Amino acid sequence: MPSGVVISFDDRHGIGFIRSRRFREDVFVHACTVEGGQPLRPGDRVRFQAAPSASGLRAIHVQPQPRLLAPWTIVALLALTALAGTLAAYHLAHWPWFWSWLAGANLATLAALGLQRRRALLGAAPLADRLELLLALLGGSPTALLAPTWLRPAPNSTSFRRALAAVGLLHTLALALTLASGLPIP
Repeated sequence: MPSGVVISFDDRHGIGFIRSRRFREDVFVHACTVEGGQPLRPGDRVRFQAAPSASGLRAIHVQPQPRLLAPWTIVALLALTALAGTLAAYHLAHWPWFWSWLAGANLATLAALGLQRRRALLGAAPLADRLELLLALLGGSPTALLAPTWLRPAPNSTSFRRALAAVGLLHTLALALTLASGLPIP
């Protein structure tokens, strides 16, 4: 079943066009062929079958795909998750700032892995590995390293796993050196 993107749709008349790599021309779509009766918007991803008509191709059995968050929205939500986790640990649990930040960073890393899983289940492109690596660098390395395999459905590259292990080792060494030096951990 081909997939495509709705490039235009007029709600008032219930008609529009879908662009697909599979066809040279845009495919006409009518609202009555959309399964579930949900309205289409430009930019929506759909799966459909195409049938010839007198004026060109016509989409039938149109299945709208779930709408996904834009990358900048995901980054903003993860930043808010880290901030909320940090503030909750500091103000509600009365943890020191250092431990509160680590709690927030690990919560954001867990949220990123959950989003990664959802995107994989929907057949969407995975989040960039560098986002998970950045969260690990900011303190989420325990969650990034110890997350269950069911939370990470797409196999990561060997170089990414090595970089993630290096970040975890760096954090462990920094904590061990701080403890050995007798400096107080904030």
